[in-house]
Amino acid sequence: MKYVKLKDYDFIVKLDADLTLPCDYFEVVAKCFKKNPNVGMCGGRTFVEKNGNLVLERSAKYYLGGCFKAYRKQCFLEIGGLKPVLGWDGIDQMSAMYLGWEVKILKNLQVIHHRPTGYETGQLKASYKLGGLSYRMGYDLLLGLLRAISIGRSKKPYFLTGLINYVGYIFSMIKRDKKIVSPDLEIFIKNFQYKRIKKSIAHYFLSINSLLEL
Repeated sequence: MKYVKLKDYDFIVKLDADLTLPCDYFEVVAKCFKKNPNVGMCGGRTFVEKNGNLVLERSAKYYLGGCFKAYRKQCFLEIGGLKPVLGWDGIDQMSAMYLGWEVKILKNLQVIHHRPTGYETGQLKASYKLGGLSYRMGYDLLLGLLRAISIGRSKKPYFLTGLINYVGYIFSMIKRDKKIVSPDLEIFIKNFQYKRIKKSIAHYFLSINSLLEL
C-alpha cells in the first residue's frame, strides 16, 4: 500500500472517521512511545453504545483495534506499511511482534466506536470473509475451528456466525486461496495462537483446582 512519504515524523496513525476520541488521545500516545522505545504500536480500546451505556467492544485481549492504530516510524517502515487486504489489522500486529516490537493497549484511553465491527457488511457476510481470512493467514484446521467457535459464541446470530465462519475457512482451503503472510510469519502466528490456547487451558485447570480446594 502506498503511504505518505514524510521524513520528519515520530509516529503515524491510521484513524477511522466513525470514532470519538478523548481530547488527550494523541498526547497519551506520544507519551507511550517516548516512555518505552520498544513499543512499535499502541492505541486505546473501543466502546460501543448499548441501551444508553458504553460497553467494551469484544475482541481478543492481545488485539489492538485497527480503527485507531498508532505506529512508531521505525516499526511502520519495518513492517512495510499496511497491506491493502482484508485482515491488514491482524497482519501488521503479528508482523510487528514477529520483528520483536511490543504492542501496547492503552486501557485508560476510551474510544467510542459509532459503527461496530461488522455493521457495514452484516455479521454473516463478515463472518464468512473472516473464515477465509483465517486460512489465508495460515490457521490450520483446528485453529480455524476454534476461531469459528469463538465467533459463534460472541457474534449474533449466535452459532450461525460461527458455522458460516468455518464454511468460509473450508471454502478458502478447497480453493487454495493465496496466503497473505510469509511462511515464517505463518509459523509465528500458529505458535502464538497455540501458546494462547495452552495458557487458557492451564488457567482453566488452575481455577478448577482452586475451587476444589475450598
